[in-house]
Amino acid sequence: MTPRFSLLMCNYNKGRYIDDAIRSVLAQTFADWELIIVDDASSDDSPDRIKAYLSDPRIRFYARDMNCGYTRSLIFGLSKVSSGIVGIIDSDDALVPQAVEKVFDVHTDRPDVGVVLSQGYRCGPNLEPLYVFAGHRTEPLLWLKGGTHFRTFKLAAYNKTSGFDPRILHAEDWDLVVKLEEVAPAYRIPEPLYMYRFLSDSVSQAPETHMRGFRSLALALYAAHLRRLHTTLPKMPRPAVLAWTVAAVEYSLDLKEPWRALVFALRGLRVLPSTPASWRTLAKVASACLRLSATRAGKNNSDFDIIRAYPVRGMRVGTGNVEPDRVVCIPLVHREGYCFQAGEYFVPQTGQYSVSFEISIEPYSFAENPLVILDVYDNLQTSSVLAERRIGLEDLAGRPRSFNIEFHAMEGQRLEFRIYWKEQCFLSATKVVLRKA
Repeated sequence: MTPRFSLLMCNYNKGRYIDDAIRSVLAQTFADWELIIVDDASSDDSPDRIKAYLSDPRIRFYARDMNCGYTRSLIFGLSKVSSGIVGIIDSDDALVPQAVEKVFDVHTDRPDVGVVLSQGYRCGPNLEPLYVFAGHRTEPLLWLKGGTHFRTFKLAAYNKTSGFDPRILHAEDWDLVVKLEEVAPAYRIPEPLYMYRFLSDSVSQAPETHMRGFRSLALALYAAHLRRLHTTLPKMPRPAVLAWTVAAVEYSLDLKEPWRALVFALRGLRVLPSTPASWRTLAKVASACLRLSATRAGKNNSDFDIIRAYPVRGMRVGTGNVEPDRVVCIPLVHREGYCFQAGEYFVPQTGQYSVSFEISIEPYSFAENPLVILDVYDNLQTSSVLAERRIGLEDLAGRPRSFNIEFHAMEGQRLEFRIYWKEQCFLSATKVVLRKA
């Protein structure tokens, strides 16, 4: 008999964790499922571990001879599913026992819905829940409010889209759900049904992977902007789309790939050609390209020490004017307060860190210290400031554009990087960069 629900799991060298993932499927209260496991040419003991479960006829295993990447493995796995409803589980994560039952009920009760998501648990290395990362239930998925787990969809809806895009690396989940939202309604269950295991040594947590992932997400959002441009579908505001393309420029420059940065800068011009931010970004990229051509120098991609970079995209503000490439605070126009709150970085390892705030400050002649207060805040474990730097007039000699804080952070803390503006200066903030000290 054809199963009523298909689960797709793609694996590469996650042998230490795949037992937990498979067992969580076996423990489901809804039993009429099939599990398709695609191994992408793992070099660890993953295949042997998977084979131990093949006595269950609901589990089917496909081992690939050559590593093709996660997105291509998903495309291959989708070609093997038997049912009309598909859910994706990563091989180092797990499902709560009622997960499949609850999403299947929604799919059945709401035949018009194309994609069903849930809330999720952020878990430690041993799948111990740390906190719930919640997603909004009524806002469009395009607005990126929340995570993409537990992502399930009707195959009929998927077939109306262009499907997974192999160009989108480490952001294929958002690319997919945004496309699905364009062909059918989406629904998010208000309960956490997915257990996301945070691993500090995961490929997805590597700095280069992180930057390439957010750059891919910027590409996916730009493509969604073009698809939805002349439709009645919900749209991301053009300044927000431009902010993402500017962020992709920043990530490309951090990766020492100025020519890719140039492509995104030109995309930004297409989104908002009359906005100064578009031209400032293009000028910045042109300068970077000229410097690289003149010196033929620069670090190799794998040599940078950046852990995370936070351009203006994705940050929160309490005061100031948010532009696509910066936030600006003007005395007598804006009120005193936090003009930059970015980060949400989950600390994987206790140690010394360094954060750089890229800001420019133009004080009044009668300004009083401090002009600006920079801090690092733990918003999970201690709800306290871990480190702080007060910027005064004496710090502005030579017109610096970057101010650093070194600090100690403990494993499990969640960091937020903040700028408090005291209404004593003109301020422009563009980016925060976190490094391992």
